Amino acid sequence: MKKIIIFIAAIAFGVTVSAQHKGDFSVGGALGISGGSLKTTVKYIGESTSKSTPSTVDFNLNPYFNYFVIDNLELNAGLGYSMQREFYDKDEDTGKNYYTFTHTALFQIGAHYFVPLVGGILYYTPGINFGFGGGSFVSPFDDDNIANTMKIPFAFGCEINLGKFEFKPVEKIGVTLNVFDLSIVYAKFDTGSKDYKLGTTGFAANFDYGTSVGVKYYF
Repeated sequence: MKKIIIFIAAIAFGVTVSAQHKGDFSVGGALGISGGSLKTTVKYIGESTSKSTPSTVDFNLNPYFNYFVIDNLELNAGLGYSMQREFYDKDEDTGKNYYTFTHTALFQIGAHYFVPLVGGILYYTPGINFGFGGGSFVSPFDDDNIANTMKIPFAFGCEINLGKFEFKPVEKIGVTLNVFDLSIVYAKFDTGSKDYKLGTTGFAANFDYGTSVGVKYYF
């Protein structure tokens, strides 16, 4: 019991004295990828059929620069690239799967607050990021049965990091882990032919459960 009390007191002391100080800065990057397969089973009048299709694949790469404007409050700026692959259809004759691809590149700014959990080692770092940029959407077929690419001249994203942590095994290195986000995305698409342009807008908001890992170097 005495050891438990000492351990709790040590953590409490660490929370009060461990801080990321004003003027600290770092550079780093984060990488995230998710995917797998989706299996559906339908039962009708005593008979069941199962179908397996690839689930959505998400790939994200984010290099960034960070600066503490006050103790424990970090501002960051960087670039973000993301690729999303979604299952479109399957050719039953050849067994070939077809996918759509969405590519976006954004300039990002954000802020995170560091809440010490274990003094100087582990922090809970909730925050928010905003991104502005564009990209493209590629579908395997259009009305003429050929691949079709739509430009995304403008995209805006807002990401709220609700489940982000940073672990500092040594003084100069930080390892970030993000497991839960709320994301909001707005995009404008250029559709139609080359001679007849149409504009389409899309909006999506969702909770994201997944894992992205990053590494930071402190100067």
